[in-house]
Amino acid sequence: MKKLSLTVLLLTVFAGYSMAATADYVGNKSCSGCHKSEGKSWADTAHAKAVESLKKGAKLDAKKKAGLDDKDYTKDEKCLPCHTVGYGSKGGYSIAMEDAKAKYYTAVGCEMCHGAGSLYVQAGGSKGTIVNPRKSPETCFQCHLDKRGQFSLPNTHP
Repeated sequence: MKKLSLTVLLLTVFAGYSMAATADYVGNKSCSGCHKSEGKSWADTAHAKAVESLKKGAKLDAKKKAGLDDKDYTKDEKCLPCHTVGYGSKGGYSIAMEDAKAKYYTAVGCEMCHGAGSLYVQAGGSKGTIVNPRKSPETCFQCHLDKRGQFSLPNTHP
């Protein structure tokens, strides 16, 4: 019975990743339209201000710790995959994106943890079409490489 439960759990996790991987990014505005309280609490987090930390004069201690000079990294292709939504992926942030649209992608937004959301939006919020990082925080470790051993998701998610 334990073996069957583990198999079902693994299939569910990988199915969620697979669906999210084939979806397009839709931006934070699409998510917060339905998930208002989550969007509001997220807006006060460091994730919501992730691109701000890349600007010259910001987060000097963090830049020094990472061995970076104090300059503007907001267009640095090494930084953008972890500081924006879906950089380099279909529907995700691009440097050429218009400011009016970019404001919904220039942060560590919903889809950075839950996967690209177009299938979720099209399905009206069906749970099988989005990643649940509480059950499998692997999406977190794409950027938080140094945190795997100390990561405590229920205490860090808004």
